[in-house]
Amino acid sequence: MYVDSFSDGSNFYINRWIENVLGYGPYDVQKMGPRYLEQLVHADDKALMASERRKLLAINDGEVGENEYRFRHRQGNWRWLLCRETVFQRDGDGQPTQVFGTATDITKHKHAEVALKEFNAELERLARMDGLTQVANRRSFDEYLTQEWENIGSGRSSLSLILCDIDYFKSFNDTYGHQAGDVCLRQVAKAIEHAVKRSTDLVARYGGEEFAIILPNTNEAGVKQVAQEIQREIESLNIPHSESEVSNYITLSLGLASVSSTENAHPDILVACADQGLYQAKYYGRDRYCVGEIEHP
Repeated sequence: MYVDSFSDGSNFYINRWIENVLGYGPYDVQKMGPRYLEQLVHADDKALMASERRKLLAINDGEVGENEYRFRHRQGNWRWLLCRETVFQRDGDGQPTQVFGTATDITKHKHAEVALKEFNAELERLARMDGLTQVANRRSFDEYLTQEWENIGSGRSSLSLILCDIDYFKSFNDTYGHQAGDVCLRQVAKAIEHAVKRSTDLVARYGGEEFAIILPNTNEAGVKQVAQEIQREIESLNIPHSESEVSNYITLSLGLASVSSTENAHPDILVACADQGLYQAKYYGRDRYCVGEIEHP
């Protein structure tokens, strides 16, 4: 408990509990002089504290204002306190002259709160990630495609998509085993991420040995450049594939699609277009990319 001057924030009384929480005895606090709380409070909380004190000018007797602040311990660490304050004494004109307050240590609660938020954030991250390849999963792909589809026309002129498939991956698994297949999938996912540079782009495992890359604000020329960079990254892996019919190493077939208008259309049309390009790439011999054609209604 404490009693402060309203005019300059100096302390009239504070009980010994403060020493257990912040390491200062009552005499130490009173020696700090005017606005001692502002000397101890975290820089990011000073404005809030000053604002809350000003609100006491309009508070009625018996009303209490409360807020949470970080205070510096004598040893330098920070403690969270829940401060409740009310007007303790007024002058003849009814203006506050003294403030009565209580402070409750909520540090453990705040730390637990932060830990819970971090835990929930990690759960959310894991829920959106493919466990094997550590890239986004199908759920993330679907949500991000819908989001970016809606952004077309609001500052972003185009949206591109790549669907890519590891060539003859079943033969790879049959030859080298499923453990080697899992390693291959992880390496391919990492190579695609290396090729896709921008933080706004999304690499996702679309299913099985198929990956999808969403490229906001990217036209057909741009998506072709990304496809070529993916091919270079995959080539540099030099993963042997003796049963491939197009190379002695792992290769990809890629389907590309771009759209600059969503009028009378749905995100599925972009997926269908990229899928058409992927089919063409396989039909014409694999280890290549083809651009699908959007068919507008």
